Amino acid sequence: MGTGTSRPPGSPLQAPTGSEPVPILLDGLRTSTAATPRVREFKAHGLQPVGFMRCCGRSLAGWTIGLAWALYVLGEAQAVCADTGGWAEARALGPFVFRSEFPLGDVQPLLEELGLLQADLVETLRIPPAAERIEVYLFREKGTYNQFLARHFPKVGYRRALYVKDGGPGLVLAYRNPEFGNDLRHECTHALLHAVLPVVPLWLDEGMAKYFEVPQAKRAYGHPYLGAVQWTVRLRGLPPIEDLEKKSGVSDMGNPEYRAAWAWVHFLLHGSPEGRGELVRFFADLRLGNPAGTFSTRLRERIPAVDGYVSTHFRAWKPRPEPQVGRAGDGARPAGLLLWQ
Repeated sequence: MGTGTSRPPGSPLQAPTGSEPVPILLDGLRTSTAATPRVREFKAHGLQPVGFMRCCGRSLAGWTIGLAWALYVLGEAQAVCADTGGWAEARALGPFVFRSEFPLGDVQPLLEELGLLQADLVETLRIPPAAERIEVYLFREKGTYNQFLARHFPKVGYRRALYVKDGGPGLVLAYRNPEFGNDLRHECTHALLHAVLPVVPLWLDEGMAKYFEVPQAKRAYGHPYLGAVQWTVRLRGLPPIEDLEKKSGVSDMGNPEYRAAWAWVHFLLHGSPEGRGELVRFFADLRLGNPAGTFSTRLRERIPAVDGYVSTHFRAWKPRPEPQVGRAGDGARPAGLLLWQ
């Protein structure tokens, strides 16, 4: 049984000694308990800001929580501004504390997008906002990122981005590359889920991260997996959830499994109100510590012929056309307005 690594708020990560445990993924459940250290590994994607008033402000209790969260974030922002810890820049945004080797103004649009991710998860899954800080370390290039990993996580195999949680606040690591935005959205999705849920089934953890790794406008119709999944459905159908639930570690998840996990999440969020409702109840049971069982059992009790519904969903799901821009008066919208059919 491992022990968590504790760090004072605002302090940079300390290099582990030889006797300290390296976080690992133990089984098919991703756990967030201090007694079970683990590494969140991922190749791509993740994130958006918090919007606590939007999430929590629908009742007196919600406004109270929102105000408390605002004061917490303000205190964190002041602490970060006072301690950049040797990074080029540090900034607090919602639950995230960014520490960067390059000026954060270079990626301001991405940060603004990341500031919305928590609100999206709260609204979609009906989970509460993260009540703990999530640190995000951003590296200017692959070389400095690899040096950091070699120094602090020498036993972790190379990943283009990482999410690590070992008892204390979650930590996201990523370096600038052509998939930088996807990497951050993906890993920060994991971090936000594990900030409020003690366990998440591996397939669902990955499926959610894959869904939220692309910009919001592309989640429903523009994900790179959509075309491949539709072909799979036509040729042989998707693997059942039960097959995904048997996967015990990231090493068991290849591209077909990631696509299948994304496809099931897409169906639950867009193809079935009953499935979406069961997903919300499942997350609520996980969060409250109620006996949750397996999601496949719960889903089949609610939708007995669910595999057929999934196939129908993807056969009928048509990508929206690209927005058309034209001149006013020629039958098209004025330039700057998007026309969706």
